[in-house]
Amino acid sequence: MEAGERQVASTLDGIRRDHVARYEWASQQFFGDRRVIDVACGVGYGTWMLAFNGCRVLGYDANREAIE
Repeated sequence: MEAGERQVASTLDGIRRDHVARYEWASQQFFGDRRVIDVACGVGYGTWMLAFNGCRVLGYDANREAIE
């Protein structure tokens, strides 16, 4: 994994802007009662963003520490 790829912060303000922008875009495409799979979700901040917009989201990541 490239340095900086996994974003970990206690709030969205601590996440790199380009990472948040991807999920903001996705949230505009997938909203309401849509089913979404977030593969390589990392710590899940983007999964949360999609769920906050009303999507039913499953987040998957191969890194157990990220999920925990």
